Amino acid sequence: MALGRTVAELQSTMSSSEFSEWQAYNTLEPFGEDRADLRMGILAATTVNMLKGKGKPAKVTDFIPQFGRDRVDPEKVLRTKLKQIALIHNATFKGQGKNG
Repeated sequence: MALGRTVAELQSTMSSSEFSEWQAYNTLEPFGEDRADLRMGILAATTVNMLKGKGKPAKVTDFIPQFGRDRVDPEKVLRTKLKQIALIHNATFKGQGKNG
């Protein structure tokens, strides 16, 4: 809907390789509602931290809705995204750190 076309219209005009490229691009440069939520989380956390004074600072993730998702380790998410990009480009990714 955000592209102004139905799924059927996109399927008839976009190849699977082009779709994979858009997925990879979105991984590197996110767009859409998730990115908007991140922007607002940054703004909210910054505002709260400026006004609250001493104490534990608010985190950006405190202000990003989770919509049924369990909170996950950001490092694990990054490793998963990098592996997806590697698969798209027929490469391998050997991450460092835990579970790498």
